Amino acid sequence: MFKFYTLVAAACIYCCTLFAQTQTPVYLPQAITNANSKGFYQYLPAGYATSSKNYPLIIWVHGAGQTGQGNAADLPKVLEWGVPKIISEGGFPASFTVGDSSFSFIILSPQFLGWPSGTNVGAMINYAVSNYRVDPARIYLMGISAGGGAVWEYASASNANSDKLAAVIPFCGTTNPTQTQANRIASSNLPVWAFHNSNDGTVPVTNSRNWRNFINGYTPTPSPLMRLTEFPVVSSNNIIAHDCWTNTTVPTYKVNNQNIYEWLLTYKKRIVTVNQPPISYAGEDAFIVLPANLNLSGSQSSDPDGTVISYRWRKLSGPASYLFSDSTIVNPIVQNLGIGLYSFELTVTDNQNASSKDTMFANVSPEVVQGSERQVLIDVGPSPNVGTLTASPTNGLYWNNMTDARAGVRVSNAKTTANANTTIGLSVINRIDGTANTASNGMNGANTTPAVGIYPTSATRDFAYAHSSATNGKWKISGLESDKLYVIKFWGSKSGETANRDIEIKRVDESVWKTYAAASNTNFNTAASFNVTGKTEMDFDIRTKAGSIYGYINVVDISWSVNSGTTNLPPVANAGSDISI
Repeated sequence: MFKFYTLVAAACIYCCTLFAQTQTPVYLPQAITNANSKGFYQYLPAGYATSSKNYPLIIWVHGAGQTGQGNAADLPKVLEWGVPKIISEGGFPASFTVGDSSFSFIILSPQFLGWPSGTNVGAMINYAVSNYRVDPARIYLMGISAGGGAVWEYASASNANSDKLAAVIPFCGTTNPTQTQANRIASSNLPVWAFHNSNDGTVPVTNSRNWRNFINGYTPTPSPLMRLTEFPVVSSNNIIAHDCWTNTTVPTYKVNNQNIYEWLLTYKKRIVTVNQPPISYAGEDAFIVLPANLNLSGSQSSDPDGTVISYRWRKLSGPASYLFSDSTIVNPIVQNLGIGLYSFELTVTDNQNASSKDTMFANVSPEVVQGSERQVLIDVGPSPNVGTLTASPTNGLYWNNMTDARAGVRVSNAKTTANANTTIGLSVINRIDGTANTASNGMNGANTTPAVGIYPTSATRDFAYAHSSATNGKWKISGLESDKLYVIKFWGSKSGETANRDIEIKRVDESVWKTYAAASNTNFNTAASFNVTGKTEMDFDIRTKAGSIYGYINVVDISWSVNSGTTNLPPVANAGSDISI
C-alpha cells in the first residue's frame, strides 16, 4: 500500500496528484530512518495511481551544495542540477523504449541534511521499495560529486548492496576506492557507467580511473566492464571544470544511439538483456597525395557492453598495389599505394564473439602542389570594420573572399590558387547564425589566431558564425564536375576560447555529422572534410554541437583529383562513441 508521512494535510493534495506525471515535493515530520532526509521530490509515471504496475526506480543523489532541511525553503536547491532540474523544466520524456518494451520511471530526489553517505542511499532505497510500487529488478542510482561518492559507497559496501542494484551512474564521485570495495562491484557484475572531467579541480579524475582499473582488472573479468567517459573540459571556473553531468543527463545526449536512461534500462538486476554487437568504425574517408602512406584507424570502434578483442582489415576494391603493415592491429599503415580509389573494410569482434563491419574509402592521387589548378580557397569573412579581405596572391596563392553569410550566392566562378577560372560557387541557402543577430550579415572577427598551414592571418581571424538558435543552417557548393573526386574541407577557429565552440556539418544525403572544435584552433587538420564525387553540387547542413552556443567557419578549402572516375562514396555509418580512458 502506498503511503507517506507529511507535516500537514497537504498529503491529500499530493496523493491526488499521483495520476499526473509531475514532480512534486514531499515534506516529512521527521527524517527517514538512516536516510538523514526530511524531504524529497517525487516524480511518478502518468496513471500511477490507477494502475497496479511496478515501475523502474531512479534515486538521484545530489552534491554537497544542495544539502538542506528538506522544507519548502531548502528543497528547491535539489532542482539546481541534473535529473530533477530537467524534469522541472519539462525536458524529461514520459517514457523510454528499449527493445520492444516501453518504460516510465519513478524518480525520487531526496535532500539530505548533510553530506550524503552510502548508508543514506540504502535507507532511501528501502523507503522507496516500502512506499512505492518499485520493480525490484530495476533499481538504479545516479549521483553527482558527493552524491556520486555516496553511490560508490553504497554499491561497494557489500555484495548484498551491489546485487540489489540493476545499474549505477556516478558523476565525478568523491569516493576513491580500495581494491576490496571494487571487488564487490566486480564480482556482482554490476553495470557501471561513470563520468568525469579530465581536468576537474574539485574531485580528481583519478578517483573514477581507479574504480575503472580496479573493477575491470578483477579476475574473472566482470561483464559488463565498467565504462568511464571523460570530457577534456578546461576552465578556470571551478563549477564548469567540475560539471560533467549537465550535458550528459539530458535525454538528447546519446552514445551508440542510447541515452543514459536507455542504457540503464538495458539492465535488470544482474541480467544483461542482450549482448550488443560492437560498433565498427573504419575512420573517415581519406584523400591521399602520393608519395604519402595511408594511416588507417579503427580506434573509435567500441563495444557498448563489453570489449573489442580483435580487428581485421582487408582491401575490398581498388588498384592492385598496396601493402599492410599488419592487417590485424587497430591502426595499420598501408604502403605502396597506386593512383585510384581504394576501399578498406574493418571487422571488429567483441568478447562474446559478436562482430560488425565498416568500410572507408581512400582516393589516391598524384602530388598536388600549392598554386595548383586543382584547389580553391575561400576566406569566409570579413565582418564590417573587423575582418580583412585576403588579397591575391598571398604567399603565392590566389584566394576568393566570402563577405556575407546571409542567404544568397556568395562566391561564383571561384579562382584556383593558381588563378585559373572554375565554375565553383558557394551559396547560403539558410543562414547559420539563426536569431543571434538578424540585423547583421552573420560575420565576425577580431581573432588573434596566427597563420595556420597555408591559411594566412587574414583568413584565420574572421569568420561566419553558427549559433545554437539555427536549426536549419545550409550552404551549397556548386559548379562541381561529376567525373572528379572533390575534398571539401570546412575549417574554423575562435581565439581566446577553451571549450564549447564546436560546429557540426554533414552532407544532406548522409546521416553522419562531422564536428570540429574551433576553440583556439590552430591545427590545419582540425576540420570537417568531405569527399564528393559523381555530383555537380552538394548541400551541407550546418549547426552548433549540443552544449555549444557558437561554431565557426573561417575557411572553405576545396581540392580535387584527376581521373577519379565517377564512383560515388557511400555514407559512413557511425553512431559515435564515448571516450574511454
